[in-house]
Amino acid sequence: MNIELKHRPETLTQTNDLVKEYVMSLNEGETFYDLGSCVGTYGILAYSRGLKVCCFEVDKVNFTALNENFFWNFGYKDDFKSFNIGIADKKGELELRIGQPEVGGHHKTLALNSFCGHPSAAQHHIVTKVEVNTLDNLIKEYNLPTPTHLKVDIDGSEYAFLQGAHESLSAAKTIIIELFEPNEYFQKIIDTLEKEYKFKLVKQSNELEFGLRDYWFEK
Repeated sequence: MNIELKHRPETLTQTNDLVKEYVMSLNEGETFYDLGSCVGTYGILAYSRGLKVCCFEVDKVNFTALNENFFWNFGYKDDFKSFNIGIADKKGELELRIGQPEVGGHHKTLALNSFCGHPSAAQHHIVTKVEVNTLDNLIKEYNLPTPTHLKVDIDGSEYAFLQGAHESLSAAKTIIIELFEPNEYFQKIIDTLEKEYKFKLVKQSNELEFGLRDYWFEK
């Protein structure tokens, strides 16, 4: 099925996109979790390929655009879930630092002690309070299907995500995660995925920015 986006349509036609390649490799009927959905490009693409989809986007502007983009293509569907919440290491409330407030903007970072993103992502103009929770908690609270595949692009919250996703990572077959290499948490994240959860690195992207790449793992 051909899909169109009302917001940020150019994201469908980006070249050298490892995340798109990853999504296009997934099998119909499985469950795809999109953590850091932005305007929903990859979640909507996965849904168009017959996957069940759960999207998580912390920023209200992007969350609204995500749902409008989905409704633009499919209307309301029970097997597409979206949540305006941040993924962290515990349930609570945190400051969200917003560097690009426009629709589709990036640099929306949680004020975590374990922040591990690109330094430019933490530069901000707006600060607001947002709800956060662990992925495992959210699956239990909302009775969500277990993820088969995970895409994680959460602007420096990746280490916190790992701390609250033991059951999800144990069950998942694949994960693609955006990581900033020049920081103390990078190797800890890689080691956790490979040693504790038995993932193996399949591919990595070219640099998206200095030190920032997508890493594709499979079991």
